[in-house]
Amino acid sequence: MRKLIIGIVIISLIIFAYYYYIAQIDKKNNKLDLNVEQSLEHQLTTKDYESFTYKITNNTNKNFNLLFATGNEIDVEFKTITNSPIKEGTIITVESQPTKKHKKDFNKGDTWEYTIKINSKLLSKGDYQLTAQFIPSNASTLNKVEQIITHR
Repeated sequence: MRKLIIGIVIISLIIFAYYYYIAQIDKKNNKLDLNVEQSLEHQLTTKDYESFTYKITNNTNKNFNLLFATGNEIDVEFKTITNSPIKEGTIITVESQPTKKHKKDFNKGDTWEYTIKINSKLLSKGDYQLTAQFIPSNASTLNKVEQIITHR
């Protein structure tokens, strides 16, 4: 009886793994190849925060209906380069970014803008790297943009 149960579990795992593998390949093959122009520009420095504008432009001659499964339209990373400590708290705020799953049309020539704010009060003196990337769920964009920030 025990061997029968173990056999059923093993067969179930093999079937699940096979269909999961097929689904991942299908997901990769059906992604749109999206060529976008991206920029990350420093806008403003105050005693409380530094502000950046992240822009994405559709340079193709196509219109795209993009899916954002996590809700986020861009991925933003912030890390220290000089091993300077970062205090606890919310370091990054991205304005005008939805938080729920949604679809959105990205038509040829469209430019989308996001404001990224870095909470300067949580930073020690040192060098930091800000990285942003456009992350639609149904399209591939390999490019990231980076900016080095020196906090004094």
